[in-house]
Amino acid sequence: MTIVSKGANVRTPGVRDTGDPMSKHKLDGAVEVDVTSVTSEFRGRAPEIEGVDRDRMLRFGRPKVIDPIVDIKFKFKATKHDSSIMFGVKQIVVIKEYQALYAGLKDIDGSISLESSGFNNVGFLDISPTSLNGLWDASNNSTGTSVVAYHAPFYSESPSLVRPGIEVELGIVDDPGGGSLRLELQNGATDRPNFLTRFKRSEEFVTALIAAKFDARGRALFHTPLEGVRWRAQTFASTSWNGNTATLERSMRQATKIAELQTISSSDNEFDIFRNVSLTAADCIVQKFNDALFSARGEFERQDFSKPTGRVTRVGSKGVAYIQFPVIAN
Repeated sequence: MTIVSKGANVRTPGVRDTGDPMSKHKLDGAVEVDVTSVTSEFRGRAPEIEGVDRDRMLRFGRPKVIDPIVDIKFKFKATKHDSSIMFGVKQIVVIKEYQALYAGLKDIDGSISLESSGFNNVGFLDISPTSLNGLWDASNNSTGTSVVAYHAPFYSESPSLVRPGIEVELGIVDDPGGGSLRLELQNGATDRPNFLTRFKRSEEFVTALIAAKFDARGRALFHTPLEGVRWRAQTFASTSWNGNTATLERSMRQATKIAELQTISSSDNEFDIFRNVSLTAADCIVQKFNDALFSARGEFERQDFSKPTGRVTRVGSKGVAYIQFPVIAN
């Protein structure tokens, strides 16, 4: 998150310039916040295949490398100084779809579907993966480690005081959907290799400017979302196989804006996460998804592949599951 002080508002082509009353927000202590502009940039980047032989991976990004496809900034002024009120940025994510489909070279080899049904269509706190250490190993696999982020529940930095009457810019950069997938898995239902043929991932986000009030001991009393940006990130990859050679035929990873939220209603339950002052890094989707994926992968790899089950087998219990089919799934 960046904080940049400006002496005057600069109008930028393509940027919303909020001069209307809806951009003014009243807080406790007669503090008024005027959101002068919201800017956002959304880009795309295709996934890539890396590695050799059975260690080949389809990589969507590197969680510890800042190479963002999303850049959101809020410019605002506070009309009165109040040392108990600070400002920061929080983010919510909802996974709409996550599936990696593997298939054998022949029908008798079966298929595998890696899915996240335990997380789909549920709102979670989102924290920048670049600020969460230890969740990935050198191969970009989840490690099952629990992390601490002292700025949580804010996205990448703790909230900050602002000087009254001075325009301030708070922003985040994001690279959602990072990580990687193995191109080859052994099917426990058939004891035959299966190969990645298709991957789909879709998520929706809301990024919001937050006013946070603290007591004399530094304890959060409330978090008030002021304005936000709703956006989505979609990833798709289709892999074709010629013998042992994999080629990406269709692939994309794209972020796009849905809407700007000039008001965030206190009665809208979707935004309760923004108002929750007690969430920690343990509650964020990055931690929860990595825990579930690490658990499911451990259960999957501990199977006795020399004794195929011959039936549909579901492996995973924390929201992510490998579903192994003895025949090609429709």
